Amino acid sequence: MVNMRMFFFSCMIGIGLIATSCSSNEEISNSKGFVQLSVKADATFSTIASRAVNEDNYKNVNNYQIQILNSSDNKVVKEYAALSEVPEKIELNNGSYTLKAFYGTDSEASRTSFYVEGTSTFSIQGEAQSVNVECTPVCGKVITRFAPSMADYFSDYYVTYETPSLSAAGKTAIWAKEDTEPWYLKVDKAGEQVKAIIVVTRKSDNKTSKVEKVYTLARNKSWTLQIAPQDNNGNLGIVIEVDDSTNDQEIDIVVPSDWV
Repeated sequence: MVNMRMFFFSCMIGIGLIATSCSSNEEISNSKGFVQLSVKADATFSTIASRAVNEDNYKNVNNYQIQILNSSDNKVVKEYAALSEVPEKIELNNGSYTLKAFYGTDSEASRTSFYVEGTSTFSIQGEAQSVNVECTPVCGKVITRFAPSMADYFSDYYVTYETPSLSAAGKTAIWAKEDTEPWYLKVDKAGEQVKAIIVVTRKSDNKTSKVEKVYTLARNKSWTLQIAPQDNNGNLGIVIEVDDSTNDQEIDIVVPSDWV
């Protein structure tokens, strides 16, 4: 069994706040200061690489959009389409602000992109300071691996994933028997329950049965199901190996009575 480790993406954004004072050469009020931004990104996916998602794009800090919002009303006071467009110094009035950096597409489930965001509050009060923000995905990754021998016993088999976000939108994420690309499923900060409904249709009598697995998926984590047939003296069922990126465990699924 392939050992699936944590899938992780993070980026650190540091901003230095430089206090200014009035001088004969610069007519800058003490009610204002400058912000300098710098971005560092680090992406490490220990799980199987996805061909549909170019993870290098998430490592390129110049792809990140930057916003500075006024903390009092959450209105954007400065905005840049890419980090490369941010000037060396940004002038701001004294006050409280939120720095936001983000990249990707926010959706309930996707195989072609995911969304990464980080925010941090800071204030301009005439003193130099620095602020860091950590950017992380708002999703977890799920993978299904069907054993090649599944095709010997079952005419069809697939997994349907359900999350609170998908249910609210009236959608599901389906892993068909020939799929290979991971699903990135949106979950909240505390982690949310993901339901995997495993559906198989037996070749011998065309009977269809379902098995449900529920797992609390956290952001930055991956959950892998490895599914294989099991023939116990002519009684056909399935064995599911679950990898939750921290503890590997093998779980024997109780075969529905109409399978035997």
